[in-house]
Amino acid sequence: MIIGIAVGGVLGTLARYGLYCWVYSHWTTWGINLVACILIGCLYGLSESINTPSIAWLSIGFLGAFSTFSTFSKDSLVLIHAGAYGTALLYMMSTVLGGILATALGYWIVK
Repeated sequence: MIIGIAVGGVLGTLARYGLYCWVYSHWTTWGINLVACILIGCLYGLSESINTPSIAWLSIGFLGAFSTFSTFSKDSLVLIHAGAYGTALLYMMSTVLGGILATALGYWIVK
């Protein structure tokens, strides 16, 4: 399973890179994130009835490398499905705001 996840990661990275080489803009990222969210939602739905290693290499490996936003979205949905609305809200807000702040901090450190 670890090798499958690693291969999925390589393929996800190459797919993202290929899309950026083809069309580079913030809309490319937006599109990648939306496509990855649709795909991880499909995999999440499939994982409720099918538990196979291919779900792991596709979700953790491929989509994890293709877009971490898809994992964030799925984790948020899992919290909502569990009825943990407060935790889901805190998770979503802190992830988005924390990511922006961390990016700004990294930028500031380099400059």
